[in-house]
Amino acid sequence: MNAEIVLAILAFIAFTIPIVGSLWRIFSIREKLNLEISELRHNIALNDERIKNLIEQQELAINGLKEVVAHVRTRTQIEEEKLSNRVADIEGFLAKSAGFAKRNHGKL
Repeated sequence: MNAEIVLAILAFIAFTIPIVGSLWRIFSIREKLNLEISELRHNIALNDERIKNLIEQQELAINGLKEVVAHVRTRTQIEEEKLSNRVADIEGFLAKSAGFAKRNHGKL
């Protein structure tokens, strides 16, 4: 073989080895980054699901409290009506039997 051809082949090999090494390194870094990105996307999806679950829990709690307040309000109104009727009955009985007269203390 000619010395120039051997020298050219050796020069080609000498220059391509660092290029191949650099490409190998770039692709391995790229693969690691892709894995990290995939893991981050997975974590984001999990956090999104947790946030949705927390929002649903909060809405259920708020709606539950609204129902409790509405129930207590209804029960209180019913009890107030019963007490008002009972007081009116007692006042009527006292007015008939003992001459009871209801006083107005500035309340309308």
